[in-house]
Amino acid sequence: MERASRIRLIERQTRVGEFLAACAHTLRALDRVGTPLLALVLRVWIAQTFLVSGLLKVADWSTALELARSEYPVSWMTPASAALVGVTIELVGGLLLALGLATRAAACAMLGLAVTIHAVYRPLDLNLFWAAALAWIACAGAGPISLDAPLSRGLAGRRRRPPTVTGSLTESAWRSLRA
Repeated sequence: MERASRIRLIERQTRVGEFLAACAHTLRALDRVGTPLLALVLRVWIAQTFLVSGLLKVADWSTALELARSEYPVSWMTPASAALVGVTIELVGGLLLALGLATRAAACAMLGLAVTIHAVYRPLDLNLFWAAALAWIACAGAGPISLDAPLSRGLAGRRRRPPTVTGSLTESAWRSLRA
């Protein structure tokens, strides 16, 4: 009887192990698909927010200047330059972020704008969320569903090796022998 109960216990442990292995496999598959999709959705959502804001300001530039002068003045910039820099970051950064092209640079610029909006204009939790999400994008990159991904794969094979001390000494020695 004792042997039969041990066999049942081993069978149960095997089934539990198989179930856990299937769960781990499913989670890995979800991670391979879900993480890139999450990165894409987050990028497009933030880009859309900034693009709409920039387009509204460009559509009515006089209102954008008035807002920069009275509603959210930046003390170290003139209203015209603050409006121009803000609109440029919103439009160019939003477009680059949506496409996933030069994503880290765009995210850094937009992060600076989000922090400035939070510090100068209105401290909202949404600004902090944007800042955290943009910081994550700046650190992690755009992910595989972006224009950065094929560009980085294409450039990976074209990297030059940095010159080494022994390599440059050997080359100069050969040149002096040939001369």
